[in-house]
Amino acid sequence: MTKEGPKLLLKTFDNQHMEQKHQEYEILVKMKQNHLPCSKPLQIGTIERYKLGYILLSFIDGKDARSQLPHCKQEEQYFIGVEAGQSLRLIHQHQAPSHIKPWSDRKQSQYKHTIQTYKQCGVTINHDFKIMYFIEEHMHVMQGRPNQCQHNDFHIDNIIVKNKAFAGIIDFHGFNWGDPMHDFHPLGLLSREISIPYCIGQIKGYFHPHEPPPSFWKQYSLYLAMYLFYSVVWITHFKGGESKQMMDRINTVLEDHHYFDKTKPAWYKGDVISHNI
Repeated sequence: MTKEGPKLLLKTFDNQHMEQKHQEYEILVKMKQNHLPCSKPLQIGTIERYKLGYILLSFIDGKDARSQLPHCKQEEQYFIGVEAGQSLRLIHQHQAPSHIKPWSDRKQSQYKHTIQTYKQCGVTINHDFKIMYFIEEHMHVMQGRPNQCQHNDFHIDNIIVKNKAFAGIIDFHGFNWGDPMHDFHPLGLLSREISIPYCIGQIKGYFHPHEPPPSFWKQYSLYLAMYLFYSVVWITHFKGGESKQMMDRINTVLEDHHYFDKTKPAWYKGDVISHNI
């Protein structure tokens, strides 16, 4: 906090990441211009003495939705999700630079690498062959998908809640360019375990005043299925002690989708809250 004024957030990083951080800074500038409820970028620079870079941001007061949603009524959870979904739609309005390669090419290449690593990591998902078959049979849904700004880590740990209401979005450091529907896959693996009303609200808020089209569920389930393998690779490499928790989450996803015999998850109910948005 400044001596006399609002709270600020100072984030430091190694100088070698300066180009990437400049891109993050510029994305935040665009987001604020579009009235997205996120931190306002105030300054970016270097501290040569320590070979560090820094970004100075405005601070979003509140706590992460993971810790706050359990203390909210179901209706409050739902409307926090609605506002998160409406904000996500604002993020997706920005088009990728012309030099960015097609989304489907990049995503398929990433998936092939993930599967190769998964097969060597020593941890397996129940009936993983069924999930791999589903993915291969649905790869075509990525063809021709737009290259738009993705938050790329949009889940309840990066949603801020204050006084049981949506306050903003944080952590754009992993932003990417690609299919905007890719930003929904954390719902099934990370957000669903805390609040189903929030998850339904995020989807409804994004697509309001319509229901999501059938094509959405194919895209959502494809990216979620891919993410299951990535999650196993990531957790075994970086946080081996949390493998059981992640496998429990994965098994819940498989139950929700009947091992991807169904693209729409069992938890999605269109009439969870009767009030209008």
